[in-house]
Amino acid sequence: MKGQQKIFEELLVFSLGLGLASMLLMTFGNISKNIENTNVENQLRDVNNLISAMIVNVYESGENTTMVAKIPTLIGDEPYYIEASGDELKTYTKEKEVTNRLYNINVDGKVISSTWYIKLRNDGMVVHIERWGY
Repeated sequence: MKGQQKIFEELLVFSLGLGLASMLLMTFGNISKNIENTNVENQLRDVNNLISAMIVNVYESGENTTMVAKIPTLIGDEPYYIEASGDELKTYTKEKEVTNRLYNINVDGKVISSTWYIKLRNDGMVVHIERWGY
């Protein structure tokens, strides 16, 4: 009987150790995912702010102004989209989206980040966002 009790105690301690290890793995996995989501949103916001500033610059420079910008190809290990319509500029992935309003500036266009470069072109009425290069 004593031999069986010893084996039972060792199995119980081993099971508790496995349970604790799995809880730690899940906790650190959740923390990692939260940090990654925050980083993706911050990077989308940074790209959106950069392009918004460039749109204002192209708009204020007057008609027939063109500017080319190099953009990051991936955010969070996946491509993202830049979409402009009316007075809104959106940058988004499958899970996150960031929007800026560009008051009194009409914008138009949609590109995917894998193009590496975007072109901003002012035709006097609308600032167009287009793919450039490759």
